[in-house]
Order: sequence, then structure tokens, then C-alpha cells
Amino acid sequence: WVLLISLQTRNPFVGNGGDTLLRLLLFWAMFLPLGHRWSIDNMLYSSPSRRHEDKICSVASATILFQLCFMYWFTGMAKMTSAVWQQGIGLHYAFSLQQFVSPLGQYFYVHYPQILQSRWLGLSVPFLQLIGPLLVFSPFWTKQIRLVAIVIFGVFHLAIALMFYAYFFSSVSWVGWILFLPDIFWNKLFSGPTAERVRDLFTSLAERIKSPLLRGRPYSPYQSLDSGPLSQSQARIPFFKFKNSVLTNAICFFFLCYVFLWNIKKLEELQKRKFPYFPHQWEWIGRVTHIHQSWKMF
Repeated sequence: WVLLISLQTRNPFVGNGGDTLLRLLLFWAMFLPLGHRWSIDNMLYSSPSRRHEDKICSVASATILFQLCFMYWFTGMAKMTSAVWQQGIGLHYAFSLQQFVSPLGQYFYVHYPQILQSRWLGLSVPFLQLIGPLLVFSPFWTKQIRLVAIVIFGVFHLAIALMFYAYFFSSVSWVGWILFLPDIFWNKLFSGPTAERVRDLFTSLAERIKSPLLRGRPYSPYQSLDSGPLSQSQARIPFFKFKNSVLTNAICFFFLCYVFLWNIKKLEELQKRKFPYFPHQWEWIGRVTHIHQSWKMF
């Protein structure tokens, strides 16, 4: 996260929505135990007890999901404040911006203008952005409906990547949707003989990495180089408790509320209105932490 914001601050004029979304996802990811799976730390130091921690439920895990939803919700609301999108011709307007449109999008704009001028198609974009993310929070058939929503938005971003010069934005969005994949997907993915062979391959790779790096010394990512090795429980518990501590959850909840109010303020500014519940003096928090955001694409 620090490395990314240093690059973005160096030249902020070349960024787009994908850079903003990546920066925000990395910010929220700092409060999550990403090193528990598919990481160098997990390969170098793993134990059976850590392998059974399949689910994480905390304020941090909720905030990173809401962040992705905020992007769609506030983009959709921003579109509905525009007369172009209210009339249903916003899609045609977006394709008219030639500097953002790919050759395939330009071909579509020239040869099929009647489709882009369709009112129902134009209104379907903000409707999808406003209603679509709600599907992942369905109280019934949650896992099945969530998979359907992921497929819908996957196709949506594939269309954006093909029609516009927004490959990076679509790629980051696809990665963000991985967070919503339910456990039935991962259980299916890591079951069967093929998954066993993949696991054996990674286990063999981990052993090969351990040998030349550690030279037979037990390793834990939670100990200093000059200290002795920690036990499995000592190495695992402090890390996990820190990620789910009351302080960590309180910090995440504060920034979640802050980001929500920030987005409402930016939405009010589009309509030339003031938002009294978010004073200008509070903006320095978002600027310093780089969680400031504005979702008004096209």
C-alpha cells in the first residue's frame, strides 16, 4: 500500500479509477490476514492448525466488501444525477468520447448507433450498478445468488475492457470480486485428484524454498532474525488476534463511516449542494491516508 501510494503521488495525473480502487483495496487489506494462505510466509511456515482457519469474519472483512460496493453504488447514483443518463442516452455519450474508446468500441459506435441509443440499454447500466451489488447480500440462497452476481459483473467488466481503454480498471475489479466468492467455490476448486496434485506441487516447492533459505533452521515470519524460534501457537495467535482485535475493528469501522460520508459529500457536490455532516476540515484525514475517492466515470 505504501509503495503504491508513493508511485501514485509521484504522478497523480496518469491514474484512473483502477488505480484508485487498487489503492483502496490494499488499504483495507492491511487489516486482513492475507498471509494465512497462498503467501511466502505460509509456504515457509505452515502448521495444521493454520490450515483449518478457513473463514474470517470481522469489521475489516466487511469494509473491503463494502468498498467495492461503494464504487458501484455511488457511480450509479452519480449517473442518475446527469440528464444524459436520465434520458437513457448516457451509453451513447460514453462511446462518443473517442479518447477512451477502443477500436472495437469505435466500430460498435459507428455501425450500431441505434443499439447505443436504446433507452433501456442506457438505463440498464446505472440500474446494474445500483441493484447488482445488493445481490451479494441476499439473505436467501446467498452462495448461489452471489455466484450469479459475480458472473454478471465479470461479463460487465469484460465488456468495459473490450470497448474502452480500461483494461487495468477491469482487472482490478475482477480481483475485487474474488473476495465475494463463497466457500463452495473454493471447496470445489480444492477437492479432487487435480487439487491434490496441485497441493503436492506447492508443498514440494515450499520445501525447496525452505532448504536453501533457512538451512535447517525453523522459521517464523513473526520472530526477529536474532531471536530463537517460536512455537506454532506463539507464532500464530498474536498475528491472528491483532487482525481481529477490538482496536483494529474500531479503526476499520471509523474509516468505513468516513468513506461513506466522503462519497455522499462528493455526490452532493455534483448537484452543487453542500453536505453539512462532513466539514471541509475533515478532508485531511482522507488525503493523508489516501482513502479519498470520487466515482463519477462517464
